[in-house]
Amino acid sequence: MSSEANNPNLFQEGMIFLKKGKKLILKKKWEVARENLHKAKDKFIQTNSSLTEAEALWDIGLSYEYEQNLHEALIYYNKSLERRQIAGTSIIKSDSYRKIAELYLFFNNYDEAHQNSQKAVDLLEHENQPIKTAEIHYLQGTIYLQELDYSSALFYYNMVLEYVNYNFSNEFQRKLFENLAKTYQNLGKFPQSNKYFLKSLEIEQRNKNFIIISEILQNIAINFKNLEIQEKSIYYMLDALEFKKKFANNQEDAELGYSYLLYAEILFHFNQIIDAEKACEKSIEIAELSNTQNSKNILVDSLLLMAKIIESNKTKDPNKNAIIEQYLDEAFEIAEKVEYWSGIVKNYIVKSQNKKKRNDIDSVPKLLEVATNFAQKSDKSKDYGDIFEEYGLFYYSQKEYEQAVQYFKQANEKYTLSNSVLDVAETYYNIACTSSLMHLPEETIENLKKAIEIKPYYKTIAKNDKDFAGINKEAVFLDIIK
Repeated sequence: MSSEANNPNLFQEGMIFLKKGKKLILKKKWEVARENLHKAKDKFIQTNSSLTEAEALWDIGLSYEYEQNLHEALIYYNKSLERRQIAGTSIIKSDSYRKIAELYLFFNNYDEAHQNSQKAVDLLEHENQPIKTAEIHYLQGTIYLQELDYSSALFYYNMVLEYVNYNFSNEFQRKLFENLAKTYQNLGKFPQSNKYFLKSLEIEQRNKNFIIISEILQNIAINFKNLEIQEKSIYYMLDALEFKKKFANNQEDAELGYSYLLYAEILFHFNQIIDAEKACEKSIEIAELSNTQNSKNILVDSLLLMAKIIESNKTKDPNKNAIIEQYLDEAFEIAEKVEYWSGIVKNYIVKSQNKKKRNDIDSVPKLLEVATNFAQKSDKSKDYGDIFEEYGLFYYSQKEYEQAVQYFKQANEKYTLSNSVLDVAETYYNIACTSSLMHLPEETIENLKKAIEIKPYYKTIAKNDKDFAGINKEAVFLDIIK
């Protein structure tokens, strides 16, 4: 029971300190603000005023959060919540749990983030608070998104969409649409992803957030690339580049270099070799200007892409192989210096691909073995997936189909762990092709269906793929690719 009535002077003194502390927070005078808030807290303790004590503790946490000392902020938010449990309303306690969940998410403590966000939403079960409920569901979706559990993230984001008739701020809608777009993108649902990227783009254009606009345009371009729609992919990527060039500065050169790398990858994907080479040269040029880790990684990836572009060029240049080796050697040297182990894995994979094209078959397993050693340093599932995929393609080329299937399946497992959805689709397709050559119709159809479910474009590829010659007249095959 509060003794405020019995100690009115003490309580009023506490309120004066509390108000002063709040004003000092607004003035960013953190230390002095906390001195006043601690004095307020002490007064409220003496008067058994749990809610105002909780408010003072909360504001101390807030001052630490504004000061970017999130560990201390979390300590005081939890202390405040302890006091609010005594006399706080469901709404106040829900708000507390939500804020605490957000900080646990920042620290990647997903278990605590889940627990606190669920407590926050449970407290609103019998309250008419649709906007607060939606905001907590958004937080729950974002926790799963950060955990790379895209299906669960989508479930909660779709729950938020049930509240669309309520008056959400533009900022909340933007975050929701962008996260929905990213979630669909990672699930391989590219048309749905573009739908929400376009919704968020409309909001960002009104707000004139040009850097974010360029990021959205890039993602739309990537989605169209994955949908094999060349014209739109290039159109949106060029649009993104225009924004990046217009608003780039010295700090953002790495991002501009990355945009040129993406543009080069898109052009290379659609076999626009000459333009891809020009874009890749620009990416290299920009990345060389910076010494940051990110710029060095971009430089390595750009050099590797240039090696692939030159390899694919049909012109007969007697120095072609030597030029390719120069790019690969430079990429290796930089990657090793900055410990970009995934870049070295990619390097050896490119080398193995080139050796296979030149019928230097004995070199391929040796190069992939070295790549595996570096994958142990990177410890990334994606790197292992790429290596196993190359082993599978190698044994496929040697008509050792059982061995090829085993490696394709291992690649599939690693790609699934790394949420590399398009790579997962490719492994399903390769398993289908190899199973067809092994005269295993059930395995062929099962894996082809899985590949097409993720990437419908495999229907077009399968129609003319000679690997399916043994079943391409069968009704079940024709039904899949129609």
